[in-house]
Amino acid sequence: MEADRGVLKEFEEKARVLGIKITPQRLAIYQELARRYDHPSVEEVFAPLREIMPGLSMATVYRTLRFFEEKGLIQRVPSVDDKVRYEGEKAPHAHFVCEKCGRIIDLEVDFSPCLDLKVMESRGLSPKRWELVIYGLCSKCTSS
Repeated sequence: MEADRGVLKEFEEKARVLGIKITPQRLAIYQELARRYDHPSVEEVFAPLREIMPGLSMATVYRTLRFFEEKGLIQRVPSVDDKVRYEGEKAPHAHFVCEKCGRIIDLEVDFSPCLDLKVMESRGLSPKRWELVIYGLCSKCTSS
């Protein structure tokens, strides 16, 4: 409960800074995504919300997630299936994507040796986000 309030408060603060109107639907969608660590698709975000918000449509969830992505509140995650998958804003990390089962695993990686931000800035580049994606077989698929 307390963690949920913290997530909602953080979202409300970010939304105010970005000039985003806060609606019950947006709060619920953000909270659902923030509580998950499985990189859900639009359908997977929508399913539990449909139970508590019967008037919510899949189209609203889709548009809201795209809007949040455009505003930098969430990130699209690479996948091997045709579904768009998302995750809440987190510290920079890498993803391992299993090419057999489609599982997406977060990896904590120290990006600092790979990224020399001062060199980028000296070239007039202004990076906002980066990602590292590794494709292969997860432990379950390797052993089967």
